[in-house]
Amino acid sequence: MLRDGLHKKLQAQVAALLPPIRAHLLAGVLAFTQAAGQMPGVTRIALIGSLTTDKPDPQDADVLVTVADDADLTLLAAHGRKLLGHAQSRGRGGEVFLADPGGGYVGRLCSWKRCGPGIRASCDALHCGRRPYLHDDVGAIQLQQPLLAAPPIELWPKVITRVMPPEDVKAGLLAPLRHKQSQPSHPPKRLGKQSPRYRFLLNPFRDRRFAICPNCDGRTLLRKVPLVVHVDPINPVAINKSCRYCPACELLIAHQDEVEAELAALFARRTPDLVGNSYLILGTLDRDVWKRGVAEPLAIQEMVEQLHDFAEVLELWRAEV
Repeated sequence: MLRDGLHKKLQAQVAALLPPIRAHLLAGVLAFTQAAGQMPGVTRIALIGSLTTDKPDPQDADVLVTVADDADLTLLAAHGRKLLGHAQSRGRGGEVFLADPGGGYVGRLCSWKRCGPGIRASCDALHCGRRPYLHDDVGAIQLQQPLLAAPPIELWPKVITRVMPPEDVKAGLLAPLRHKQSQPSHPPKRLGKQSPRYRFLLNPFRDRRFAICPNCDGRTLLRKVPLVVHVDPINPVAINKSCRYCPACELLIAHQDEVEAELAALFARRTPDLVGNSYLILGTLDRDVWKRGVAEPLAIQEMVEQLHDFAEVLELWRAEV
């Protein structure tokens, strides 16, 4: 074991290599806001607590989120756990407080991955499980009505400041949010004529199979889905591919190495000169349409008519250590 003096010296050396604690917490709040702002039922996100002041050593990153009464909190709670984990990596806390559309305080997001009555003996929520991932310990914690009605710094859907923000909050949090909010929103271009479905991720890593959802930390299922793939130059094909699927996030994950192996096997039989060509996964077909295409290949126009574009396409990369 290290002697106490040497241990403290090592701690100081490590701390000198890390970003300031305020910058670390603000980075977590920014990531949370950017993710939570895209979720159905979230109508406002605000920064409260010590980060709205010049306090040099804040203990928490506190966020106030207004949600619709019928909003599903499952995915929001997953992002809340990420904020908490980010803060705890530097020995701090992170709380997401919740308000309803009428401006009333309803509680906090549950910090546990599994939420329900009887799972945690220590849970002090008044109605555990009645609304999944709502920790309604309103008897222990209350936010005052003026704070709920007019929080010091609103982050989303529009930046509104009611106090003078500290300089690091302006630069590290408000500036990127204002830039994002100033960008014109363009409806995505669609190729398929059917309604979009699935958020899609093509996994490039052979050592990650995603039995656990990278977005919400829930267990994924195996789902076989007919994927429509455009292979250069003009060769759309449909392959019935086993993917990982998260029902909570509607996230479909295909493994790149498996997709490319299936395409190589397919074109090795048909047109070997196309093996290894660049490709793009466009969306999905209904199973009955895919079966019909197996019996008799679909014309390109019919494939487009039956195509479901992805609702969103995500990218994945390794974090630098």
